[in-house]
Amino acid sequence: MGVGEFLPSNLFMDCIASLFCHSGSSALCSNVLFIIAGFDEAQMNETLLDTIMHHTPAGASTHSLLQYGQLKATGGFHGYDWGSDKLNFQHHNGPVPDYDLGAVKTPVALYWGDNDWFAMPADILQTIIGLPNIVPGMNHEVDYEKWTHLDFLWGIDADKLVYSYLMDNLNTCREQDCRTLREKSGH
Repeated sequence: MGVGEFLPSNLFMDCIASLFCHSGSSALCSNVLFIIAGFDEAQMNETLLDTIMHHTPAGASTHSLLQYGQLKATGGFHGYDWGSDKLNFQHHNGPVPDYDLGAVKTPVALYWGDNDWFAMPADILQTIIGLPNIVPGMNHEVDYEKWTHLDFLWGIDADKLVYSYLMDNLNTCREQDCRTLREKSGH
């Protein structure tokens, strides 16, 4: 494991992928992925399983994971709390700053799935309610009940269920200024 990294893509996962992710033993590989990110067998592309396992998990900063835990514990949305025993120059030795989603001015498009273990329904709702600039028509719940976190990358139907909407939204914002769509819609 790298310093400050959680679940990095590494030699161990590469060995697991090379040993167990080929025809005849793909069930073991897919089960490892399901444990990490949720179960959705229908969207699992078994022909890509070896490649997926060589890149999953991609790793995350341990600080990011600790911050997610802090956010759950406090129910707030704020910066990382380095603790009182640290030289806290990030916060100028003051309190941890709260983040006000209402202050976000950038137009936002959201894409979310009902079976994403990393995005709980209450958190999604809090984000939707808090963001003032979700572009009309660009709050996209994936129309597939079992859609998981990794399906956004590797799902067999990601092109139809996510990427087609993403491309439409990008084209809309290329053809017209999405910063003005919010104002025109009266929100």
